[in-house]
Amino acid sequence: AACDLMSDPRANRLPGSADRVRPEHLHLEGRPGDIAFPARVLALETNGSETFLHAALLEAQGGDGSRDGHWVARLPGLVSLEAGADVMLHAAEASLHRFQPAGLELPRG
Repeated sequence: AACDLMSDPRANRLPGSADRVRPEHLHLEGRPGDIAFPARVLALETNGSETFLHAALLEAQGGDGSRDGHWVARLPGLVSLEAGADVMLHAAEASLHRFQPAGLELPRG
């Protein structure tokens, strides 16, 4: 998808859809109007002044062998969590990239 082009790691795919959210648009603390995604911490990767949180979505659909349920959040600072901990990943509605099934991004409202 187009939003994957400038994202490293790749954008996270919402289960059961073509929609995506970039790792840098996820955060651990919710804000009014955010969408929450329950997840389980798989690993933490510290990279200088930021942390990459690898997580498995708890509501992931499928079982088709895809990694749609494996998400990465790019968080500022040094985050201290244990593997196996349950967390809520939050994203602003406006940060989601909505796609048609054919892969074309829908205009933002």
